[in-house]
Amino acid sequence: MKKIIFPLIILIAVFGIIFIFQENEELKEEEKEVKVITSFYPLFELAEKIGGERVEASYIVPPGADPHEFEPSLREIAEIENANLFLYNGAGLEPWSEKVEENLQGKDVKIINMSSLFDLLKGDDHHHEHDDEKHHHHKHNDNDDHHHHHHKEDPHFWLDPVKFQKMGEKIFEEFIKLDPEGEEYYKKNKENVISSLKKLDKDYKEGLSDCRLERVVISHASLGYLEKRYNFKMEAVSGISPMEEPSPQEMAKIADIVKEENIPYIFAETTIPTEISQTIAKEAGAEILTFNPIASPTKEEIEEGASYISLMKENLEKLKKALDCK
Repeated sequence: MKKIIFPLIILIAVFGIIFIFQENEELKEEEKEVKVITSFYPLFELAEKIGGERVEASYIVPPGADPHEFEPSLREIAEIENANLFLYNGAGLEPWSEKVEENLQGKDVKIINMSSLFDLLKGDDHHHEHDDEKHHHHKHNDNDDHHHHHHKEDPHFWLDPVKFQKMGEKIFEEFIKLDPEGEEYYKKNKENVISSLKKLDKDYKEGLSDCRLERVVISHASLGYLEKRYNFKMEAVSGISPMEEPSPQEMAKIADIVKEENIPYIFAETTIPTEISQTIAKEAGAEILTFNPIASPTKEEIEEGASYISLMKENLEKLKKALDCK
């Protein structure tokens, strides 16, 4: 009996060692070359699409939350210390990110503030302006500070497909620094992303090139970069931060603009309460359309396969409707 049991024990032990070895090998294969944490969804999507199977990507601002107001937990902040790379938008979008950057000084985490890549639109003291000539804004150029906000800079540059391309290029550069062996893999993925964004830019240029109206009204000043890129005008109900609520007098002036220019639609936004926009729309006899700033798609949108490209295409169709484009 002992002669049978002993070889059986040896056999079980050998199979156990083989099994453990295989499990360890599988775990090694599943380990990613780069761990990146991003502040919000658009940067996560870029990192995930360019990084593919070689990168573990995650983001902090949860689905459907407003990044202007969200505050991460201490656990979420501590998790960033375990990453190779931390990407955030900057320009005041995530007020907590600058403090996180300070805390990460001396840590082995590369930090990229995307706003440092661009000359940003500046903000002033008010979120819109009205002159005596039927409230028309002047034509603007690259040096115009025509948006009036309580913020120093406009952080909504991810909505510009051309700037989003540059953000993708920067992520690619950082990935190949951290993982040189994956350069060709990252390059192929990055080229696919850039190609899609160039097509999106072309669609916007063509789609907004011939419109009856020149102005859109929106719940907060999120369209500054789109306005500049595609030559329409934005009238914002509140400032760069949705927390900057307009006075009754400002709401009345916006309603007057909508009436005088026969603007049929006012944009509400997916992550912002709609009451003020609805009040103005009712006063002016306009309807509500919903613009998606894509900063924080909902869980349902993500589960349904929504992406930056698909949501921006939906936004384009709504802008064409609001501006009465051919």
